[in-house]
Amino acid sequence: MAAFRFVFSLIEGLTVLGVFALSARIGWVLGFGETKSVAYMQAEQLVRLVDSSWKAFFILAVLLFFRPIRTFLDEVQVAWGMSRQKALQPPPQDEANPPAQPSGVVNP
Repeated sequence: MAAFRFVFSLIEGLTVLGVFALSARIGWVLGFGETKSVAYMQAEQLVRLVDSSWKAFFILAVLLFFRPIRTFLDEVQVAWGMSRQKALQPPPQDEANPPAQPSGVVNP
């Protein structure tokens, strides 16, 4: 089971990096590429495809990126000291000065 989790987390991380790299490449081509190039036309066609069926891509993005983003944010919270702390516990009672017992109650 541990091997499956390792492989799954590895594939998940590679998928996230791949989608990020693809998005960066498309942005670069559209922003700085030559408008007559094949890469520009392919990037433009891909952007039109995403625009026409954005709901499906949104659902896929949520499913693909939820756990990696959640893990990243949890690690950032721990690293920057922003993680939630446990509820405060009452201070321990001093054995030399026990709390007052109601009258009629005998200590065992």
